[in-house]
Amino acid sequence: STPSGAVHLTAPEPLLPLLVEPLADFRSRFPAIDLQVSFSDRFYDLSRREADVALRPSPEPPEDAVGRRVTSVAWAVYASVEAVRAAPAGGLPWASYGDALSRLVAATWWQAHHGSEAVLMAVNSVSAMRRVIACSPCRGVLPCFVGDTDPTFVRLQGPIDAPESGLWLLVHSDLRRSVRVRALLDHLWEALVVRRALLAGECPRS
Repeated sequence: STPSGAVHLTAPEPLLPLLVEPLADFRSRFPAIDLQVSFSDRFYDLSRREADVALRPSPEPPEDAVGRRVTSVAWAVYASVEAVRAAPAGGLPWASYGDALSRLVAATWWQAHHGSEAVLMAVNSVSAMRRVIACSPCRGVLPCFVGDTDPTFVRLQGPIDAPESGLWLLVHSDLRRSVRVRALLDHLWEALVVRRALLAGECPRS
């Protein structure tokens, strides 16, 4: 039968550029599925049905979800090309992660290795970190799939030596046999596996 009905996907906002084309293709292939997408750094609770499917960076999936590990997610230190031209990279102040993102592997790595160094400002999202690095003479830690795809950035260091975080494609166990959910899971898997090298930080610009 033709898959139909509503499916709610949640994914971190930085993944939006990688997912726009695959999700548009999914809508064309499955017009009877009402696809709802929430791009947010907040972790939606699958057990409370805040979302049906989640793309989530995590060392391991939560107990109430099942899924597949797409790949590792690498992080590295970046600055703008303009900032590096104007000052030695080692002399640039840092932008750091604060608030709820202070538990990120990137944040704990930075605190352990550079926590005593000068900080320009703390941010509460990866998207904010990208904007601060782009607009200010500073350096900061970004996922490689964000930093390596921006031609105005240069990778200064990395991937960083931090505990590995994987990108998981997750669904609540009660929904794994749903035809419409299965269609989305399979489609996203096919779209993401071809981007494994980018996500794992293996595609730095020369």
